[in-house]
Amino acid sequence: MRNQIVQEDLREIVQEDISWELFRDSTILITGANGILPSYMVDTLMYLNESREYNIHVVGVVRHIEKARRRFLENDKLEFLEQDVCLPIDYKGNIDYIIHAAGQASPKFYGKDPVGTIEGHILGTDNCLRLAVEKDVKGVLYFSSCDVYGTVYEDRVMDENYIGKIDSLSGRSCYPVGKLAGESLCIAYEKQYDVPVKIMRIAHTYGPFTPLDDGRVFADFVGNILRNEDISLHSDGSAERPMLYIGDAVR
Repeated sequence: MRNQIVQEDLREIVQEDISWELFRDSTILITGANGILPSYMVDTLMYLNESREYNIHVVGVVRHIEKARRRFLENDKLEFLEQDVCLPIDYKGNIDYIIHAAGQASPKFYGKDPVGTIEGHILGTDNCLRLAVEKDVKGVLYFSSCDVYGTVYEDRVMDENYIGKIDSLSGRSCYPVGKLAGESLCIAYEKQYDVPVKIMRIAHTYGPFTPLDDGRVFADFVGNILRNEDISLHSDGSAERPMLYIGDAVR
């Protein structure tokens, strides 16, 4: 039985005017399938099977298969590969689409493992793109980040053409530099091997299943509320950044 909020979100998502037929009878490989946003995409594709009989097969690449089995309802259209994306992805069957969403996204975690973070973004993206060439896929979606815009030195709304400054020597640069390198790899594979790639620069996404130890502001605030604590700020509170509800992000 799904959480009621998730069920309502899925119902709204699939009612969106999207070319859902593209996914009928297809196999979609999703890396980082345990993650907050990609797991909701898995839920959406499984819901399409239930509500419209689309016969979509999802291959979820995860680092912890037991966590995946706890997170998802058992389904014969959903299978898991337990591995690190830094290693080549060996899947014998056909693949129509790849969604590459694996990667450390919380400063709390990539601050502890900067090497694993940057390797995951670069090596993991390269392995996904090599697989895309091998399987001659119809499309690849790469999860990048708004962090690639770098530091904003002026009061402005950023558009896709804005280029800020990233200090490659900063302790936290493993994340934005890794994401930028992943974007460049996508463009390189598109130019050299005609891999059809789309890049999505994601803002902070929140919603059900966000763990309270996530380390980002929305999880911290909710944790404060649930523990009946005052909201705790670790800055002067003047910072601004976009946030997006998970149902809208999936759409």
